[in-house]
Amino acid sequence: MAKSLFSAGTTWPGVFLSDDRVALSVLGSRKEVDSDRLGCCGLSGGGLRSMMIGGMDERIKAAVCVGMMSTWRDLVLYHSFTHTWMMFVPHLPVEMDYPEIFALQMPAPRMVLNNTEDTLFDLGEMKRADTILKEVYQKAGFPENYMCEFYPGPHKFDAAMQKSAFSWLERWLKK
Repeated sequence: MAKSLFSAGTTWPGVFLSDDRVALSVLGSRKEVDSDRLGCCGLSGGGLRSMMIGGMDERIKAAVCVGMMSTWRDLVLYHSFTHTWMMFVPHLPVEMDYPEIFALQMPAPRMVLNNTEDTLFDLGEMKRADTILKEVYQKAGFPENYMCEFYPGPHKFDAAMQKSAFSWLERWLKK
């Protein structure tokens, strides 16, 4: 699929970011929705979507990325031979890394949930991404707006992780 999208002059993240922005517009236009309190949360590919829309759309006031936050270095050095290339955006790694994309709307609150035995990502690179985000939020004077948690186990979004994510979103969106 990545090859087809690249040949068409686009990327999978570009397609779903466009779709997600339209969905946000529809959601925000509904009378029962407070468009000033929109958030997102996703696991794996959904985590990538949360990272992209959270970083690229100011309407997202709080975002949670689950089972996805790592680095381009992780993809290139450790997983390019087994992981999908559909999440790759040509030339973007030269300019910024995944955690930097997620922080683009800073000081908007961001949470990352990782699993220590997730075989899709390198634990050292997940920790490196966490360090990058911590430093960005710290330097900007908003360390309380970023949270990262590591859970034991494989690639998942279990009940304990969901409780933490939903509490985080509620904390920031119900103000």
